[in-house]
Amino acid sequence: MPKKNGFTIVEILITITIIGILTLIAIPNFRKFNKEQLLRNFATDLIYNLRKAQINAQSGVKCPDGNPSVTWGINFLANSSYELIATCEGSNYTGNAVSTPNITLSTNCGAYPSVLKFNQNGVIYPDSSSCPSLGNQIFAVTLSDSTKNYILNIDKGGAIYENMPSPSP
Repeated sequence: MPKKNGFTIVEILITITIIGILTLIAIPNFRKFNKEQLLRNFATDLIYNLRKAQINAQSGVKCPDGNPSVTWGINFLANSSYELIATCEGSNYTGNAVSTPNITLSTNCGAYPSVLKFNQNGVIYPDSSSCPSLGNQIFAVTLSDSTKNYILNIDKGGAIYENMPSPSP
């Protein structure tokens, strides 16, 4: 009897079953990874804009209208978004609002808008009108999705400390 080359139907079904099981395991993990990556990217963008505000304030970058700037900062809005702002001599500048769906942005001020400003000395100070209770405490920004929290702490010297994502309660 001649030898047949190929696979039996049982071998093919077992292979398809194993591939199906592996796919069922991989898809939820990929979705979780994707959500965590979106949260980290949003946090990285926020850190970039905080640093941009600090650098603009320290180097005396002029406002887009050409007037000298007094302060630069970030305005945290109630709809989980933020915008780069500048106080200029004779005018104010507000950049485009940045937000990401399904990510909540909150601060420890408790009021919105919460404004965080930097002056030419690089010293950070919360705007007393938007954050009167903060005093000398650390300004904290919490970014969260349905599973993780990402916390940024900004001290009075302007240093930004990142807390790695942790499970939400």
